[in-house]
Amino acid sequence: MGRHEDLTIKLAENTKRVRAAVTYEVVQKYFTELATTIDGVPPANVLNYDETNFCDDPGQALVVVKKGKKHAHRVIDTSKSSTSVMLAVAGNGKLLPPYIVYKAKHMYEGWTEGGFPNARYNRTLRAEPALSGWFDAETFEDWFMSIALPYFNSLEGNKVMLGDLTVSVVEPCQNNNIRFVLLPPNSTDLLQLLDDAYFRPLKHAWKKTLEDWKLKNRGVLPKTVFPRLLNATIDKVGLRSGENTKAGFKACGIVPFNPDQTLKKISTLVEKESPEQETETVEEEDQSPGLSQDLSDLSDVEEAQNNLDLSNGGEQ
Repeated sequence: MGRHEDLTIKLAENTKRVRAAVTYEVVQKYFTELATTIDGVPPANVLNYDETNFCDDPGQALVVVKKGKKHAHRVIDTSKSSTSVMLAVAGNGKLLPPYIVYKAKHMYEGWTEGGFPNARYNRTLRAEPALSGWFDAETFEDWFMSIALPYFNSLEGNKVMLGDLTVSVVEPCQNNNIRFVLLPPNSTDLLQLLDDAYFRPLKHAWKKTLEDWKLKNRGVLPKTVFPRLLNATIDKVGLRSGENTKAGFKACGIVPFNPDQTLKKISTLVEKESPEQETETVEEEDQSPGLSQDLSDLSDVEEAQNNLDLSNGGEQ
């Protein structure tokens, strides 16, 4: 290394083979279609959204101990429970009210108080416990009708949604002049702007907010407290200012439209594949329970998209 001043050593992030299978050509095709779809669409009319979860565990913390001590412990209550949240942001920096989904059979008024203004709350409980508390087709449709659609209806002109969706919202999209663009499979690291612009700093701040609460209180985080802590976390990171959102849209090459901003990143993950390499089988990535498992088959959505001509830039 001493002979190569332009080189340095950094920790490498692990990229699953299925993510590395996202080729230059796939992303380039995505941007070609995106260019037509968002042409002439104001930044405020472009909406990106995604689901994430907030766990009841603040994680490990650095503590001061005497030299030679092998183990360090702290007394703090944690659990494996988590709460799902859908966040949506527009190209002009606007943060829409979050949509919170609890793991429960019934909803109680106390679970909805003290949170983000105009946030919406729901719950899911399935026979299979691992799938409870996540977004499904029904909760996604409710999010669209209660959060996304009212926002779009306050705007003039064409609108665009960037992300997964269910077949049930395709017709409402057509009726309200909303086009949609599906992200290529396994392209979240490159094209989902919420990951870096929102979720990463938000999760870091959430752990600190949760830790502060748990050091003063015992037991599992109550659902009556979650809205207040989530709202405090959003304020702590400053997500309402819109700067993170604009930076995320720019980093993903969406607003302002600049495909090269993203395409140049691909070479750092995988070399441009030859035709022979493109047919190579890759490992399937484990899917976390949630919206992705309840979405109708992707081909159904794409067929509906083509039939309704929502993404070709034409008038509805």
